[in-house]
This record gives sequence, C-alpha cells and structure tokens, in this order.
Amino acid sequence: MDEREHQLLTVWNPYFEPETIQVHVELLRQHGKVWWARLYRGQPIDTEAARAKYAHVAEIWPPSRKEGVLFATNFVMLHALRVDAVIFGRALPPEEVAFAPAHY
Repeated sequence: MDEREHQLLTVWNPYFEPETIQVHVELLRQHGKVWWARLYRGQPIDTEAARAKYAHVAEIWPPSRKEGVLFATNFVMLHALRVDAVIFGRALPPEEVAFAPAHY
C-alpha cells in the first residue's frame, strides 16, 4: 500500500443541521470520538453497492487503512478531522450509534 497521506473532502448542509460542528464537538467531548457524515439517504444500500457508488472513496480508503484526514466544509468554514475508519453499508454497528449525531 502506498504511504501517501489520504484525504477526503465533504460538504455539510447548514440548512439540514445548522449546528453540525457544535453537535459533533459535543459528542467528541463526551465520548472521545464521534462519527462524521452519512453520505447516502434513500433506499437501503448494502456494503458492496455503497463501495460501488463511492468507488473513489473505497479506492483510497480500503478496509486496512486506519487513519487519514477529512476536510469538512459548508463553503464558509473549513475543518480538518482525523479519520480512523470509513464504513460502507446500511448502518453503524449498534455499539457505535451513541457516537453519531441524532440527525444521522
């Protein structure tokens, strides 16, 4: 595997949840970790379909990759976040739900 630093860029919609950053920061302060982003809404999507739909992310973020950088913006602010995992599939494992904002 190449050793380049892998980076992702996401955009959040402040109209959907105007306090997005604050909600995530509060969960991070409470638990020491927080999940960021749900990239897909709509009909249920399985792991392979998600990997196909987001092929570029799957390519730079194989299951063995453990860390990287995510840049998140609403076109006004830019935040850099350390990423420990990218999960493709329908939902978080039940034990991880407490670490995700309720609006996901």
